[in-house]
This record gives sequence, C-alpha cells and structure tokens, in this order.
Amino acid sequence: ARHLVVRRQRRLCHVALDDDTANEIRDHFVTYHGEDIAENPMYGFRQLREIAVKALSPGINDPGVAILCIEHLSELLALSVQRTSCHCISDADGNPRILKNDFDFESLFELSVVPIKTYGKRDQTVLRALLSAAYQISLYDDKNTARAILQKFALSVVEDADENINSNLERGLLNRRISKLNDTQYFDIRLLVSAAQAPSK
Repeated sequence: ARHLVVRRQRRLCHVALDDDTANEIRDHFVTYHGEDIAENPMYGFRQLREIAVKALSPGINDPGVAILCIEHLSELLALSVQRTSCHCISDADGNPRILKNDFDFESLFELSVVPIKTYGKRDQTVLRALLSAAYQISLYDDKNTARAILQKFALSVVEDADENINSNLERGLLNRRISKLNDTQYFDIRLLVSAAQAPSK
C-alpha cells in the first residue's frame, strides 16, 4: 500500500465536503504519535544523526560509532540523490490525484550530516569519514544536482581541519582523502598545508 505522510498542522487542501464524504476520507488516514520509520523515512535520518552526535559528546567520546552512522547516512543519501523530490499518486485508472513533495536532498543532507561535522570537527577520523561520505554520494550524482552542495560541504570540512587539526601526520591523512575527491573531477578542494604554515588562530 502507498502512504502519504502529512506533518501535523499542515493543510492539504481546503474544500467544502458533505459529512459522508468527509468521514470516508478520514477513514483513509492513519494518525500516530512518535517517530515511525516505516511511515516516514526522515525519522531514520534524524535518529542516525542523533546517535552520531551523542557518540561525539565529551561524556561518551566514541568516534567509531559516529563514523558508522556517517557510513550508513552516506549510503542512504547516495540513494536519495537520484530520487525526485516530487511524486505523483494516481488512481486505478492512471489519473494523477495527489502530488506530494518529499524532502529534497539538500534538506536531508543538512538535517543529517551537517550537525555531525559541527560536533566532530576536532577529530580527524570523523572529518575523513565526512569527506568519504561526500565522495560516496558524488558517485551516484549522475546529473550533478548535488555538486554545489557537496563541494561547499567538503570545503567547510577542510576549513574545520585547518583550524582544529595540528598534527602534520593527521593533516597528511586528510590530504590523501582530499586528493581522492579531487581525482574524480567532481570536486575542487585545496590541500592542507603543514601545521607550521597553517593560518594562526
């Protein structure tokens, strides 16, 4: 069965209906509380983000869990980058009846990945995982629809690394990942200089 997810207090349409028709329409809606991933995949993205952010908190400090979440998110986002954000639901005769707007790639990306970067910007393993996520997603972006988003994000990761990563060894590991992105011709990202040459904070 196909379902249409409607957020609370969002009006679908405004039309005068008789009571019988209104009741028949209501019978086709399912209301629930909480976050049911089966009904709304957006909740899955949000939960992975929250697990990653919590893992990066000082009290837990488990970047390995955060990296696993980043890997799962990159797989999901790689699939979403190929999907259209608008879908048409037709009746049994093939006539379009409902146009529904799903969350677009940019919204999903900003909701799920960007907050992880904020909390993990001082850990080079997390930054490398985020660059790998951008690389993974780019492989599925056949029409370059997400190129500007991913390029901007990758540049912001490098800026965080420049400001927070002081070890030349770690900066070298990040540069290897950056070079891999640049080799695709999809990205154009500057390499990190040595810590001694980095801009003073």
